Amino acid sequence: MNIQIEKAFKESLKPPDRQKPWQWCEQNVKVDPTSPFQGLWKSDVSPWVRPIMETFSDPEVRQLTIMCSAQSAKTQTLICLMAWALSQEPAPAMWVTSNGSEAEYFMKTRMTPTIQNCLPLASQLLQTQYALTTQQANFLNASLMVTGAVSPSKLQSKPVRWLFLDEVRNYPEGALEMVQKRTRAYWNSKQIIVSTPDMENDGIHRSYKEGNQQTYHYKCTKCDDLLPLMWGDMKWADDCKQDGI
Repeated sequence: MNIQIEKAFKESLKPPDRQKPWQWCEQNVKVDPTSPFQGLWKSDVSPWVRPIMETFSDPEVRQLTIMCSAQSAKTQTLICLMAWALSQEPAPAMWVTSNGSEAEYFMKTRMTPTIQNCLPLASQLLQTQYALTTQQANFLNASLMVTGAVSPSKLQSKPVRWLFLDEVRNYPEGALEMVQKRTRAYWNSKQIIVSTPDMENDGIHRSYKEGNQQTYHYKCTKCDDLLPLMWGDMKWADDCKQDGI
């Protein structure tokens, strides 16, 4: 036990890595077996997540809300940020998904393999049989709880510094506001809220409107101007058109 205490003390004194989060993740995070892109995570696959990850590391930002399309690397981005946060600044963390069964499946298929294959995180795991369970990961200086939004008792269970909220549109009414209170005890807490949008003025939309409402821009191939992605700007090339389409 004394060895673990000494190791935890040394880890607490270690200065944070100066790299940007996405750069750190490219060197330390391997994608889980469910991903079609095996091996070390690469931001080139989804370059639009780089500014999100850099904003997450800004100490002045306390809450970050992202509305995005399906299959746009949103959950993988949260996993990468979780690994970076718990490695660089260990503290109690919570990951919330829609329900308990989904949380356990996510912990088994995605979170646990990521932790085990990320050396900076795996080296901090407690050396006990309870280091990784179906709902929790326990480290020398931190813990991570993975739970569903349908359990009010777990959403109110303990204060956390890092709060990861995935697919908020599937939460029961009021669950988002309830779980957000878990970070009040930490002056340097951080919340990241990610979901595909659903109904106007639902939880994710209200949270998005509380921020500065930045949007992703693409570079025009003709003038190099940066333009927002708008469906009204979508045009099909003549050689893409077919009869009946």
